[in-house]
Amino acid sequence: MPSPCANGGWSDWTSWSSCSATCGGGIRSQTRSCSNPSPSSYGQYCVGSNDRVESCAKNNCVHGGWSDWSNWGSCSVTCGMGLQRRTRTCSNPPPILAGNHCFGDRSETQLCMPSPCANGGWSDWTSWSSCSATCGGGIRTQTRSCSNPSPSPYGHYCVGSNDRVESCANNVCVTNYCSASPCVHGQCYDVSNDFLCYCDHGYEGRYCNISYYYCMSNPCDHGSCVSGFIDYKCNCFEGYVGRNCDLLNATDCYDILYKRLARGSGVYNVTLRRSKLVKEIYCDMETDKGGWTVFQYRFNGSVDFYRNFSDYERGFGSLDGEFWLGLENIYEMVSRGKTELRLDLTAADGTSVYETFQNFRLGEMPYYTLHIDQGVGTAGDDYGISYHNGNRFSTFDMDRDETSRNCAMTDHGGWWYNSCALANLNGEYVTPGTQRPVESQGGMVYYSFKSWESLKVSKMMFRRI
Repeated sequence: MPSPCANGGWSDWTSWSSCSATCGGGIRSQTRSCSNPSPSSYGQYCVGSNDRVESCAKNNCVHGGWSDWSNWGSCSVTCGMGLQRRTRTCSNPPPILAGNHCFGDRSETQLCMPSPCANGGWSDWTSWSSCSATCGGGIRTQTRSCSNPSPSPYGHYCVGSNDRVESCANNVCVTNYCSASPCVHGQCYDVSNDFLCYCDHGYEGRYCNISYYYCMSNPCDHGSCVSGFIDYKCNCFEGYVGRNCDLLNATDCYDILYKRLARGSGVYNVTLRRSKLVKEIYCDMETDKGGWTVFQYRFNGSVDFYRNFSDYERGFGSLDGEFWLGLENIYEMVSRGKTELRLDLTAADGTSVYETFQNFRLGEMPYYTLHIDQGVGTAGDDYGISYHNGNRFSTFDMDRDETSRNCAMTDHGGWWYNSCALANLNGEYVTPGTQRPVESQGGMVYYSFKSWESLKVSKMMFRRI
């Protein structure tokens, strides 16, 4: 008689796993295997389940709350219409553990007007000039200026004419030049062997046919003004366009550099090629020969980067501080041609590194999928941003990562999350040199450079090649 078949037997249960929640309610599990012994070829498999689950609980989360608004700051102007600002902080209470950060703006502005601006006042009239004619009728004039006081930048100019005229007579002579009415917008006076036009206000020239009224306010920012009878025209300097010569004829920082319009690093107005929108951008004109369009800059944590998808698509922050340019703007600008990406990172100890990536582009909305080549530089890319190549952009309210959990929520940012992040430059800004207490990869980190140590400065920018 052959030996009986060996049926399977359960092993001991494993230890309980960690609770699935960092705070509040979650679950934990145990497993076992049919290996004590394993069933022979014709033996029966173990009866029952190979895992079990029970609920677990940790400390309660505390969601962040806004403090009261600060008092309104001083007005940006001393007279006329200006702006004033007030702020609030996410400290009432601050978020604890995995609690939600405050949603909304940290600051708001309103119009203010400390006092009316000073209007101009006329000076006294000058003495009468000499008579314009040596014989027959002539004219003499007086002038005054709008300087008692001069108008402030938003004050009104003096009302009325700055000169006046009256007739005068010397020896009798016979002239008839004014019979042909040569003065188009003014009064004609016969003078010795000639005529003289006294022009109406707003006109000039020998025949009072040239209007200067429309150019008095200097409407052409980067060009010369030419008055007409009912309007003005701006002749723009090279590199500027628009009715008032106020727009750069450029679509990105590379255009500004190539057309020699650069005045150094700073904020410039450009016109996007596809949408025709006028957009303010920040250009880095010093790094590696310049021409870089900066689309992310962080250095002190003053701007909250834990935002919803709509904010990341439109952009947020301020170009004179921390900011994100906006996915829709980045997509349109890098779609013009072959583009390179550059990261500049600084650690808490002052160490600075960089990494460049060729063939940088984003996929179409709404996914804005990241496409780059392997990086080259001093930051390293073995465990860097190339790990996120081919991934869609995710936020806490638009989960598109490669896991069953929400990486944007656990890693506290908006990014091209994979499973989840080795580079998380839009993560929470915590004290540089430390690690985020919960989910350390949720800080502003770049693993190839400083592992999970939170960085001090992050700048991301692109340039057409």
